Amino acid sequence: MSAAWPLQRALHAALLADPEVSALVGGRVFDRVPRPAPGTAAPYLVIGEAAASDRSCTAVAGEEHTLQVTAVSRAAGHGEAKRLLAAVAVALEAQPLAPEGHVLVSLFVRETRFETARDGRTTLGRMRLRAVTEGL
Repeated sequence: MSAAWPLQRALHAALLADPEVSALVGGRVFDRVPRPAPGTAAPYLVIGEAAASDRSCTAVAGEEHTLQVTAVSRAAGHGEAKRLLAAVAVALEAQPLAPEGHVLVSLFVRETRFETARDGRTTLGRMRLRAVTEGL
């Protein structure tokens, strides 16, 4: 059984439980862009794009995962989105994820990027994570 959903649930729970992340987004951590998107109070986080590939060997079932966490900010400049993704990185170091039925072998930030959305006022900070899991 894939660890993709248990891993995403563990990530979601860890972000909601972290006091600094929670202080910045007020509990607004979503697994898809909320609708109506233009009216949703910012800042918020979206756990979005994800992929998993089989990394099993003869001894153990394993998967490699890529996940994206997007920070959405409507504050001037990129500072708020940068602070938010920095808090996400610290939260993931402070509280190891425990995906149900699986062992998290490794988790690290692969890339972080920031851009201004087409509306000219929204900043999108995108953090790509790489995780490796094994079945219990």
